[in-house]
Amino acid sequence: PGPADPARPAWYQPLLAAVAARRVVQLTYCARTDEAASERLVEPIGLYWRRHWYLVAYCRTRQAFREFRFDRISRLAESGETFAPRPDTLAS
Repeated sequence: PGPADPARPAWYQPLLAAVAARRVVQLTYCARTDEAASERLVEPIGLYWRRHWYLVAYCRTRQAFREFRFDRISRLAESGETFAPRPDTLAS
């Protein structure tokens, strides 16, 4: 698949469902290849493709909006919790 038709990885469908239902997810994420993986509790907002698939989410662990690259997620699980939309924007 080329840039106009990227393959959808395994995390795509569960994360898309979590975005639609506003369900909090817990993931194991390695921000860089030289760093240890960390556990994150996130409120997923959207998915996008830019040479890689990304999740845009509010990270409760870091208390800020973050982008998570799909290929750096090693585990994903729903927390069973839903969240309300945040009044702040991604630009803030």
